[in-house]
Amino acid sequence: MAVDAQELEQAAKLPYSERVAHKNWKIRAEVYADIRSACERAASADDLAIPDIVALLAKASSDSNAAALDKALEAVLSYLSCAGEAAAARLAAPFCAALVKSNLKQRPATVKMCSEICLALVELEQADTVVEHVVRAFGDKVFKVVVAALEILNQALSAFGPKVVAPQPLLKALPALFDAKQEPVRDSVKKLTVELAGWLGAEAVQGTLLDKMPELMRKDLEKLLAEAGNARKRPQRFTRHEAARRPAEAPAAPAVEGAQAPSVGAAPAEEEEDAQHQGLDAYDFAEAVGVLQQLDKGFWDGLGAAKWSERRDALQRLKALASAPKIAPGDFGDVLRELKKVIVKDSNVVCVAEAVACLGRLAKGLRRDFASSARAFFPVLLDKYRDKNSNVCAQCDEALGFCTRYCVVMVNVVEDFVAALDHKNPKVKLCTIKLLQSCVAGSTKAAAAKAHAALLPAVATAAGDPVPDIREAALHALVAFAQKAGSLGAIDKHIGKVDDARKKRLEELWAAVRSGSAASAQPASKGPGVAPQALSPKNTNRPAPARTAPAAKKPARPAVSQPAAPAIADDDDAALQSGTLSRAEAEEQLVALAGEAVVKGLQSAAWKERLAGMEALQQRLAGMAAPEQAAAASAVIQGLAYLPGWAEKNFQVLAKAFEVIAALAAGEGVSVTKRDAFLAVSGLVDKMADIKLKGPAGEALLALSVAVGPQFVCTQLHKKAAAHKNPKVLSESLAWMGRAAEDFGLAQLDVRLLLEWLKADLASTNAGVRNAATGLAGVCHRQLGPGLAGQLREHVKPALMAALEDAFLANPQQAVVPTRVVRRRGARAAPARAGAAAAVTGAADEDAAPTAVNPDDLLPRVDIAALVTPRILSSLSSANWKERNAALEEARLSDSNANLVARALCLAGELAAATGAAWDRVGRPLLTPALLGLADKKKQVRDGVVAMLEAWAGIAPAERLLPQLADYLASPKSSGEGKAAALRWATSQAEAGKLERCLDAAARAAAAGVLDKALDAREAGTAFMLALLQVHGQAEVQAALRSLDAAAAKAAGEALAKVAGSKDGLAVLGRAQGTGAAASADAPRPVQAAAAQPQGPASRAPAPVASRPVPVAAALPVGLEALLAVSEKKDERARRGRFRTSKFEAPREDEEEAIEQELGTLCSDQLRGLLFASDFRKHVEAAELLIAALPAEAEAELAALDLLLRWAVVRLCDPHGNTTCLLRVLELCQALFGLLASSGAQLSQYEALCCLPCLVEKAGHNQDRIRALHRQLLRTARLIYPAPRLVEHLTAGLASKNNRTRVECAELLGELLAEDGLVAFDRAKEKPFPALAQLVSERDKGIRAAALGTLELLHSAEGSAAAWRAIGSISDQQRSLIEERFRHSEKQAARAAAASRQATGLSAGSSQRTTDDAEVAAQYARGTSAANGRLGSATADAGVPIGAQLPSPRYGISATSPHAAHPGDTPMAQRMAPDAEMMTTWDEAMELLCSSRDDEEALCVEGMKRLCYVLMDAQKGGSMQARAYCATSASALVAELVRRVDKFFEQVCLRPQNGSRSCKYVLNTLMQAFSLPEAAGAVAVDPLRGLVAALLCKLLDARIPALPDGGQLLKALNVLMLKILDFSDRTCTLCALLLLLRCPPPVIAAGGVDAQFKFADLVVKCLIKLTKALQTSLSGVDLTVLMAAIHEFFMGLGVDEIRRRGSADDKPLRMVKTLLHELCKHEGVNIRTYMDAIPHSCEPAPIIHAYVDLNLQTLASAGLIAAPSAMDSSKLTLGVIFKKIGEKTTTDQGLMDLFHFTRDRPHVDLAPHLAKTSLQFRNYIQRGLLQVEQSLALLHPAAQPAATWQGART
Repeated sequence: MAVDAQELEQAAKLPYSERVAHKNWKIRAEVYADIRSACERAASADDLAIPDIVALLAKASSDSNAAALDKALEAVLSYLSCAGEAAAARLAAPFCAALVKSNLKQRPATVKMCSEICLALVELEQADTVVEHVVRAFGDKVFKVVVAALEILNQALSAFGPKVVAPQPLLKALPALFDAKQEPVRDSVKKLTVELAGWLGAEAVQGTLLDKMPELMRKDLEKLLAEAGNARKRPQRFTRHEAARRPAEAPAAPAVEGAQAPSVGAAPAEEEEDAQHQGLDAYDFAEAVGVLQQLDKGFWDGLGAAKWSERRDALQRLKALASAPKIAPGDFGDVLRELKKVIVKDSNVVCVAEAVACLGRLAKGLRRDFASSARAFFPVLLDKYRDKNSNVCAQCDEALGFCTRYCVVMVNVVEDFVAALDHKNPKVKLCTIKLLQSCVAGSTKAAAAKAHAALLPAVATAAGDPVPDIREAALHALVAFAQKAGSLGAIDKHIGKVDDARKKRLEELWAAVRSGSAASAQPASKGPGVAPQALSPKNTNRPAPARTAPAAKKPARPAVSQPAAPAIADDDDAALQSGTLSRAEAEEQLVALAGEAVVKGLQSAAWKERLAGMEALQQRLAGMAAPEQAAAASAVIQGLAYLPGWAEKNFQVLAKAFEVIAALAAGEGVSVTKRDAFLAVSGLVDKMADIKLKGPAGEALLALSVAVGPQFVCTQLHKKAAAHKNPKVLSESLAWMGRAAEDFGLAQLDVRLLLEWLKADLASTNAGVRNAATGLAGVCHRQLGPGLAGQLREHVKPALMAALEDAFLANPQQAVVPTRVVRRRGARAAPARAGAAAAVTGAADEDAAPTAVNPDDLLPRVDIAALVTPRILSSLSSANWKERNAALEEARLSDSNANLVARALCLAGELAAATGAAWDRVGRPLLTPALLGLADKKKQVRDGVVAMLEAWAGIAPAERLLPQLADYLASPKSSGEGKAAALRWATSQAEAGKLERCLDAAARAAAAGVLDKALDAREAGTAFMLALLQVHGQAEVQAALRSLDAAAAKAAGEALAKVAGSKDGLAVLGRAQGTGAAASADAPRPVQAAAAQPQGPASRAPAPVASRPVPVAAALPVGLEALLAVSEKKDERARRGRFRTSKFEAPREDEEEAIEQELGTLCSDQLRGLLFASDFRKHVEAAELLIAALPAEAEAELAALDLLLRWAVVRLCDPHGNTTCLLRVLELCQALFGLLASSGAQLSQYEALCCLPCLVEKAGHNQDRIRALHRQLLRTARLIYPAPRLVEHLTAGLASKNNRTRVECAELLGELLAEDGLVAFDRAKEKPFPALAQLVSERDKGIRAAALGTLELLHSAEGSAAAWRAIGSISDQQRSLIEERFRHSEKQAARAAAASRQATGLSAGSSQRTTDDAEVAAQYARGTSAANGRLGSATADAGVPIGAQLPSPRYGISATSPHAAHPGDTPMAQRMAPDAEMMTTWDEAMELLCSSRDDEEALCVEGMKRLCYVLMDAQKGGSMQARAYCATSASALVAELVRRVDKFFEQVCLRPQNGSRSCKYVLNTLMQAFSLPEAAGAVAVDPLRGLVAALLCKLLDARIPALPDGGQLLKALNVLMLKILDFSDRTCTLCALLLLLRCPPPVIAAGGVDAQFKFADLVVKCLIKLTKALQTSLSGVDLTVLMAAIHEFFMGLGVDEIRRRGSADDKPLRMVKTLLHELCKHEGVNIRTYMDAIPHSCEPAPIIHAYVDLNLQTLASAGLIAAPSAMDSSKLTLGVIFKKIGEKTTTDQGLMDLFHFTRDRPHVDLAPHLAKTSLQFRNYIQRGLLQVEQSLALLHPAAQPAATWQGART
């Protein structure tokens, strides 16, 4: 023992790894115990000081000693309690491998410990690894290993559920164990199968497991399944992520719901939520069942049998087969035809219901394979809603639900919905709206948005239906659309025809949805059970002993609408009774709630026991907490209808029952529904005549009214009381209704319906009923006032009216304030008449103060049409104008006396102004006859109409007038003068912004004017259309055409196109879009200016469609069907057509048929008939139709662009083509190309190959109009197709047999060369210049001229040498022709230069340069530029310090704005309008950030938060426009944030207790900015330098690590620096780092040598990272700028400082030398070509030249680059010098450099370099060198000039 203790003591000093590997098991057990203790003490795995603990535990889990293994497993379990997912992932595989190999063979306690570890691993998201390894144990020879593995999987599945533990591997592996010999294995398999069935459902395991079992085993399993029941299972444990997501106060829920206390009144919505939470679907796990194979002859005979019972049996058999979770696809055509026959023609409702049920089962089992059939049956099932049988309607509802859920999307059945909403049967409308509402609630936001345009007008129309239920359901459907869209404003333009009362109701419903009052009823309490434990890093979530805890109800979520009240009419008894509990269900709920003893007491035959049971139930409910009591209310009320039941004879028992109902309904947070109230009223109404029960019954009714609203209770009470045999029931009910009217106020009741009841009851033969009705009328008079008498006088006898007037006198009108309010949220108030406000509705709270309502708003309005007597009408028709004047009314406005008509019109306007809003309803019949006055020849009549319209528009919205005005203007009865007057008035309304909701009618009216023959009408119509475009934008006006029929839409579209294309229209559209693109190209636009620009609809950015952005598309008009469906097979067609060539080939004979097969399936029947007709007129109409529909169907036409282009090619190549057809087809192509160009999209290679060869070949058409359109198309193609590829197509066109085609191609090539330069031609595979050179010898004069013109452009742009290299080998004749043209071009240029010089008075002056000299210099400059292979001008004047200028990079970056600071600077960017919403958000955020002070941290954080959102949206899927716009102000953003960095970090360091929120936000904003490549690359040098300096300073700040969040901040700083180095412009980054290396920030300079050393070390590390990546990133570096920056670094240090640092081995200097060395290694001798801006001769001499020469020599000697010869070096230097001489601004510097070059290199002879130049140029060089020599001699007399330049003399 002493030896063991000593050995243990010595071993304790060893490292953990050696102790774990020790051969003594006791030492290993001790170290395992130590690890366990350390894990238990640690708060998290990061606190453990044990190195590589995962590897140690992995090794320990396979310990060979049983005792040590137990200790090891305890250590593993303790470690997992504090470990994270990453550590668990590393440990899972080795542990599970050891588990399967040996651990499951150990003692039971060890196996149990292994099971707990497996569950802990599952909790840490390692379920897949655990299942994968444990399933392997199924093949072990030791059966107890298999049993243990099955038990582990069973525990994991039972604890976590299939959402965590995937069931698929288990379903696949279990069948292999069905034939196991050992009974324990088979029992475990059964147990696991039962667990799977409990989670997935028996249907899911039927085909995969049960059908594969032996018969005996299957029977046993079926018994087990029957014993387990259908209780829904819930997880007992959650993973760490899930537990963290769940709120800490989550209620405890039983593991198996229903196993203990069952849920009381559980709502179906809760079951759906649980199912969605689990994400389970039996379809995913089930095997497909073949239904067709099981349909034998008996089935078909049964379907055709004459007896309905045989047909029913056959259909039930099919329904049973189709009830399988998954059905094998097949040809169900015959089955569906028979089912449709039964549904449509069978007279037996049972058979019809079964057939519909079969359809639903097939839809659920086949799903996507049933899509086409579902669409075909959809209108049939919708029409079947008209069936009176409720079972048929229920089955239709279920079948349609399955179709919409699994088979079709809402947008595919829009037409069916619209047709059903227009059905004559109101029941079809109502059911369709309910179905539509459920579809919208279950669809995505994008799917609902696609159906907006077609569905919302139909739903809005239904909102004005005469049937109240349809109106209410339509309003809820509109709310569903608005909720899915995110705001009520999204549907505003679709609800313009909804009247004010409905709009107010709609706003109330929307407010209820937003506030949550329209949510579904609260689910009931779950009762006690085992609650999932809260997870934490220290809790492994092992099951704890069951404890009871009250289950809180789930938080209510906003729903689309009320689940019952709005959907079920107040008098629909069948619907109200359909959802109630059965007797058995009610008894079960009461047993769960009150206990079995109470239920038995209620069922007793002795009334005393029943009374005792009611008292016990009352006491049980009184002892419940408020939430539990509220949740149990529904179940108790429905249960009382059966126990003791409303037929109870003992009044005491019923009184107790009524008291319970009253208490529950009045309880706080009650969830009593209309179904509950319906059952309660059914029992209460009978007892209203009982003197003993009248009081309790009345109190119960009042409580129910508070819960569901008095209107529902009164409707049910009066309906049942009026049908009762005892008249006293009705009289007492009327008395109660009077009390309810006093308590709640008439605002909660439907006054019109109440008056109908009064009229009927006042006419009753029973005196008691009449007296009660009179009393109720008196109560109503107190609130309605004298107006009530007029409503009743006509319908009652005089004697009774006298009694009523006495009652009215006893109840004078007074302001009655309700004393009760409807507390239940979602209770619907009665629809108020004439725009009455709903005072206290379901949205009111208990604390809301009730207010009185205006009685005029409650009384129904009276139609006064009967008051217009025949005498008045005859007077209006009198021949005597005085009689007409005396009897003039608004009813006749077409009098022969114009003055009277004008007077009547003015009078109508005055009445409108005096009457107010009511006139819009009363005077509506006068509007149409009044508008006829516009056709009158008298101006005063027309002016009277306009005055009336002006007054009318002052009291009513303009959308109430415009539709009828548009109808009149479109009629043939209108005149030109009247149209002009009306359109001028409409223009004033448009300019005032009053036509937003009636743009469709406004566009129709404007079109009537624009297309009119009269000049005045056309001018007025054009002005009106321009006003609409200016105020609302072209996109919204186009979208407004959606509500027009086909003819009107076509006319309006033509008018819009005509006006928009005019000069004034283009100007208006330009103003609407804010500042033009041309302005933005000249000057940068500040952020503030951008924010101030108008963001109208016309400036909105295009939304992405498919893979390319398209402009905002307007919806199709209602009368037009969609022309094209969106094609999803474009990629497949592109793969098939990838072998197309750029050479034109005539279409094959079957090409049109092939196009029809592919395009015809996407077209509507109308379009297909037009496209593929034989008549060219149809083709013209098809092209026009596609052009007109382009804004609305942009997505579909772009998806089928290749097919449309192929169709266009067929039409263009038609040998019998008509000119009109060709023009329209080319216009269609132009419209499609324009759409791509405007959206910034590109033409794919496949699409280009479909059309460009034909367009090029046909460009030489013999008609000028067609040829011009071809030329325009090819020019547009340059915007949407890469220029090199277009060059290839045009080059192929040069070989055409058509001379005109070759001329067009040559001219287009010249245009490309003039605008894009030689870059596009260099990248093209086919070079056009040799072919052009061959064309100069053609006979055709036009071909020769076009070819020579293009070659002349090449010569002028690139110089002679480059031109001849591009031309290549040609004949002498062709060469002479080209040379002659080149010489002519040079002479023309010389003359132009001379004329220009003389005009400006420019003389040779001191430089003595002549015109010829300048010409020759420019010529040589072009030549040297071309010889060097680079285009562009020289850099800035050498006199400017290089440090002050950063020459522009080769790809167009400037020093101040690296990536073209504004997208409008390029033509492509000008075509891309930024997204309006994003631009507004970005500008507002920038304004907020820049305008906030440093102490306004909240404002700064808010601004940065908004910027982060915009940047993240741009990263995820932002359009090119969005990204470009973010880049516009990237430099400004970074500069502002750099300033904030220092402020925020300083504040945090001074006051760390305030937190580091601002620091995190500023770093996160910078992180998002540099994660967007466009924004990162757009940051200029200065902001970037400041940012890098600030970040490096913060990394060196010693105060930051001491902050509470210091570690996070340092990590964020490091990550941000890496992003800057990775994504920012590489040239700017290198320049910024070099500048920081030379000039550190002042705070670093003031910090001493140590701070400077640390800062320089960080900068060097950044440079090292960038230098290592030079090989891959060199193409993105502007070497000219970088070499200038390196030169500035050396010049800034000076020669002496460089020597000093070199001797001290200075790291920064060594880093810069290394960078220069790498550049020389990659570029070789060409590095000198990037040193143009560095002077060769200055004092002191630039040291960079010496370093470059040294590097080149070193690299050449090492064999890394080619050895630069002296001649090569001289050639490069001379090329740079002569280039300077050729530039006007650097000529003097170039001559100076040439002089120094000849002096420093006397061995270099200039004669070979000047041999190819003219004599004038050589003389010019000599004179220039002589002048330099003389000037230097004056400055330095001792200097001896070199004479080598004399060799250049002739």
